[in-house]
Amino acid sequence: MQEYNPKVDIYDGFVSTDDKECLTSCDIFKEVEKIGIKKGGGDDAFFKQTSYLFEDGFAFGCFIESSFELKDSFIKLGADNSIFKMEVKESQERLEYQDPNGYLVLLSDSYIDKDIGNLCDFAITSEINFKYLDNEFKDNGKFKFKKSHSYNFYEKGSIFVNPKDELIEALSNKHLQKVGYNHFAYKN
Repeated sequence: MQEYNPKVDIYDGFVSTDDKECLTSCDIFKEVEKIGIKKGGGDDAFFKQTSYLFEDGFAFGCFIESSFELKDSFIKLGADNSIFKMEVKESQERLEYQDPNGYLVLLSDSYIDKDIGNLCDFAITSEINFKYLDNEFKDNGKFKFKKSHSYNFYEKGSIFVNPKDELIEALSNKHLQKVGYNHFAYKN
């Protein structure tokens, strides 16, 4: 499998469950472009929409443990409620993957006041800029509002591979957790 190189664009690779084949997204998905027009539109009424469909032989798959019986049917998924055909196959097989390095996943947006480059081996993150309004009561009986300085939060869903104890300690801020930030799951 190809190693990550920060000077090259994000690695686009999928590895089969039997580790025999490595594919790119171009091998799995085909691009379909549609041209449309908005009703009652003016000069900017035309638009182009790009969708992605599976190449022949590919499908979504998942393992589900259920206390009730599932049957083949059509289901709606995604923001556009796209319709998919769901085929159910009963299996005793389990898909279990253990990363030997361990990983940490952010379950909520999180504030980390340390450089993450020293706190893990690898991270897939995106940041959110955060500000709040600070009020000050003036002598004339009115409030004056001013913006706080900027804070960078790591977005929920960010993944940290082989996190150090200092990262877990930085995330374990009870005050931030109490208001809904800095929640994470750690698998060692």
